[in-house]
Amino acid sequence: MLPRGGGGRHRSSAATALMHPLDDDDILRGILVRLPPLPSSLPRASLVCPRWRRLVSDPGLPSSASTPVRFSLDPHGDEQASWAKWRYLTCCHGLVLGWDSHEFQVFDPMSGRRHRVPSPVVSKPPELLRIFAAVVPLADSGDRRLFRIVALFSDSCRGGFASVYSSESGVWEDSVAVLPFNSESSPTMMILRPSTLVGAAIYWMLSDRQGILEFDLDRQSLAIIKLPPDAPGLTFMCQIMPTEGGQLGLAALAEHCIQFWERETDLVSPAGWVLRKTVRSDSFLPMGCSPLSIVGFDEQSKVTFLRTDCGVFMVYLDTMQSKKVLEEVEIYHIIPYSSF
Repeated sequence: MLPRGGGGRHRSSAATALMHPLDDDDILRGILVRLPPLPSSLPRASLVCPRWRRLVSDPGLPSSASTPVRFSLDPHGDEQASWAKWRYLTCCHGLVLGWDSHEFQVFDPMSGRRHRVPSPVVSKPPELLRIFAAVVPLADSGDRRLFRIVALFSDSCRGGFASVYSSESGVWEDSVAVLPFNSESSPTMMILRPSTLVGAAIYWMLSDRQGILEFDLDRQSLAIIKLPPDAPGLTFMCQIMPTEGGQLGLAALAEHCIQFWERETDLVSPAGWVLRKTVRSDSFLPMGCSPLSIVGFDEQSKVTFLRTDCGVFMVYLDTMQSKKVLEEVEIYHIIPYSSF
């Protein structure tokens, strides 16, 4: 027979080793916060057991768990004031980036933290045109309080140029990369869609089939990548996306189908694009629904939003399953938000 003290220690050690992750309240709270919001899954989760019901009804559970549908860049939660002042630019890994012509705001809806950053360009003469901007968390930090803002500008003298802000240093690095205007680009280049992060680079789709604008975060360089020769020429028919192997990819709507392209930099072909697969739209959309444009994309979950003549559908690109999310057809721009 083991001594009572030793047996107690042995049982305690065994119990600790066999403890299930869901027995940890903090882990379970993190899961509950991330349950699908529409319709809310929390009422059903509260029926699992008394402990789950206690956590769901806990006032300390982040409000985003119970009301995650809407948030505002206005500090007081006023949506009308937010839309009147701020322009929503993009979302990336749980961070929302807004712009009001004088400053940027980085907002983390899950924690409520807001970081306002003055624009690197104080005065804006007529020849200066702001193009777009993106926010990315610092690589491998795991802390959403650490981020970078990449702001793109253009003027008739220098061409296109990028400035980078780091939350660690709290300062802008001005004109870290310059892209002279030539036959491939012009002072009127426009970016109409949010950025997409693929690996260590940020990509924007340029209008009028000018190509894809790339900012390499490691090299801090700008470049323009030509589109596949056979891809549609209209910006709203294409979406930049990462491929399964983490390379630059492109989804393109064609007649009654969606094409998936991948760029391979080691190819001899000048275009460097390979058509990986083509999926007929009637295989993932209801009969009679024709896709009209791509209106949004979430790079974390690989979900795209398609505007069709019978509503807006969310399409899971890994499985090509779809779900109707909006009846309206006059929707042209969706910025999905996700936090993992």
